[in-house]
Amino acid sequence: MKRRWNQHKMTLLILLCALCLSPAILAQDNATLQWFNGKKWLQGLALQPDPSIDKVAFKKLYDAHPDRWNKAFAYLKNTDLASLKPGKHLIMGEDVFATVTEGPLRSEASAKWENHHAYSDIHHMITGKENMGLGPVAGAAVVTPYDAQKDIGFYKVNGKFYEVNTGNFLLALPSQGHMPGIEVNGDKGPVKKIVIKIRN
Repeated sequence: MKRRWNQHKMTLLILLCALCLSPAILAQDNATLQWFNGKKWLQGLALQPDPSIDKVAFKKLYDAHPDRWNKAFAYLKNTDLASLKPGKHLIMGEDVFATVTEGPLRSEASAKWENHHAYSDIHHMITGKENMGLGPVAGAAVVTPYDAQKDIGFYKVNGKFYEVNTGNFLLALPSQGHMPGIEVNGDKGPVKKIVIKIRN
């Protein structure tokens, strides 16, 4: 009887803590949403952030290194992307750099879900469009273990697909697996794409 009463007390205590914390969590979420929707962090960039972006995770990463993120968005705004040649372009040394690729897209069946720990990615299409998969990497089955030197691991992720095009951008954060470069309705391109990598 005493044990059952203690369990009831513990349940009530947990519920009371949850009720007390809820307003604080909601206030944090509202503040994050206001910050995100205010778009000052975009540095005047006209591209639309995709609704799939994890706003809470992104704000934490942004707040840790605003200078790096600001450089990345300013680069997207101020650079003639169409004139960029394929390859690596340094923006802020190895802390912020761009990779430009050209070529055909692939089918979902031929691609893998990947994840990075050291860098976050901004994905944007210079020409054309692609589908990109995004999903949580927590709990995902490992296909190829994470390699710290290459900053990549491969997983089986339960994710959704979003369209990346010339008018928007999508983020791939360390908490997410992503599958970029997927054909849209059978259209394999070719396309031209920029990925800006920001060291976390």
